[in-house]
Amino acid sequence: MDQGADQFGQVLEKHRGYLVALGRLHLGRRLWRKMDPEDLAGDTILEALKNRLQFKGSGENELRGWLRTMHLNNFRDALRKYWKELGQKGLEDSLAQSSGRLRDSLEAPTSTPSQKAVRNELLDHLTRALTQLTPEQQQAYILYREHEMKLAEVAKHLGLSVPATAGLIHRGLKKLKHLLQEEDGL
Repeated sequence: MDQGADQFGQVLEKHRGYLVALGRLHLGRRLWRKMDPEDLAGDTILEALKNRLQFKGSGENELRGWLRTMHLNNFRDALRKYWKELGQKGLEDSLAQSSGRLRDSLEAPTSTPSQKAVRNELLDHLTRALTQLTPEQQQAYILYREHEMKLAEVAKHLGLSVPATAGLIHRGLKKLKHLLQEEDGL
């Protein structure tokens, strides 16, 4: 691998946590065991490294947008593959929910360009803030707030007690609020 590829690979690795958080936001919780967001983030980084000459941007925001689009397209492709291969009735709802979230992120055909830009910027802010939570806080927040699971379901999924899970979510929300306000300069 040449030196330019090594340097670009190092830059891409800094975005791994961002891609994992983005994947957890969009992927239905039941699919996390079937399609690991961390594995898919790694696949996106490898694809980006392979296609690095296609990146025409000049800054972190443009790189993150390029990676986000690539990552969400990879998720969509992976969902299609699982939809065809598994054919399991129990996964259909998760696949449909994940597909809907991905479609909303990628397309949102009724949105104006400015609405899409605002939504993408908000998603970017949230995803970057999520990368600064502990992995447990990140998962608990995403399952509870974004996937709308009940507290007891989140606790069971994480293998924790309900009070421990409530504390985890509370601390995560408090930190997220602080991070988002700090980023907005409030």
